[in-house]
Amino acid sequence: MDAVARRKLVGVEFQGHKDVLTVRQYNSKEMIKLFGVPLLADLMNRKFGTNLALPSNLLADHALNVGETWRRLPSAFVTGDGIAFRAPGVILGVSNEIVFAPSGEQPVIFPLTPILRNQPHLGKLSDVALVTRNVTSRDVLVKGDQTLFDYALAELKRLQLPLESMDIEALTRAVNDIVTSVREFRFATSTFGQRTVAVRNYPAISGADHEVDKETGVPQGEGVQETSDTRKNWRTGGDHAGLLVRGIWNNRRGIIANSMASHKFGAMAEVPEGGATKIEALISALAPQQAAAKTVVELAISADELRGLLGRFSQDLVTLGSTEKDELLEAGRKLEAIFSGANLRG
Repeated sequence: MDAVARRKLVGVEFQGHKDVLTVRQYNSKEMIKLFGVPLLADLMNRKFGTNLALPSNLLADHALNVGETWRRLPSAFVTGDGIAFRAPGVILGVSNEIVFAPSGEQPVIFPLTPILRNQPHLGKLSDVALVTRNVTSRDVLVKGDQTLFDYALAELKRLQLPLESMDIEALTRAVNDIVTSVREFRFATSTFGQRTVAVRNYPAISGADHEVDKETGVPQGEGVQETSDTRKNWRTGGDHAGLLVRGIWNNRRGIIANSMASHKFGAMAEVPEGGATKIEALISALAPQQAAAKTVVELAISADELRGLLGRFSQDLVTLGSTEKDELLEAGRKLEAIFSGANLRG
């Protein structure tokens, strides 16, 4: 966990913090759809030449439960860990893919063939969760072999929305529109390789506390008494494929594995050591600029009289030393009286 503690998180909203920038607060009108979050991070990398990545479940857990960092996180945010599992008690290899397709939702598909080819023993097991780390929009297919990232670039070009000149608000809206237009999301499991970990004894029910798998932080085993080290598991009752979500639920210890493609969240991204300042500056440069509010002061004095009074206080120390004390005192009192009765508007 020490290695995790040294990692940094960064987001893409306009107001910054020392080590974390929030992307979207949970009650924002412009939260980001589930698969839009990795897409936004990848488009920002393309735009800024940065190396943002969604945080792992382990890093998110550390940010939520160690120190006070959690106070600066979105109330709910997407991690870079994909997860797929069968309904409780169902053998993993009963078919060659896991399909999560609630009524009215875009299907999310996790093909099993490449994984079972390399680890055939998994196909005979039930209650296994497949956790894939570092999922990006290049790991999600939306049209044949076209990745979500390539599809997004093509859509931006078709809509004549140049990525280079889009501010963050416009980019967020475009990302949501793009992922809404997708018919289905299919994980490109052939590219995962060693990034997929099989977590055995994945809990069959939601809401109980469990010990966690040390490699992924995902709950496993039977329910146990709640402690600071246990985590609550929230899952669908049937087959599921998607991205793990974390947030403030259950005293920041809930691990959410039941989100649909249409659900909207905040977003966090991991930034390489020393890169937070650079990324914050890049983001701030593209934030919609708002003119600072001006305060209008109405004084009961003419402009020439005010210039004369202020002129006495703009003298250098040599001149000031030759100024009569009574004159300065009188001018100061007059200025005080003028500003105390001023009419402020703004």
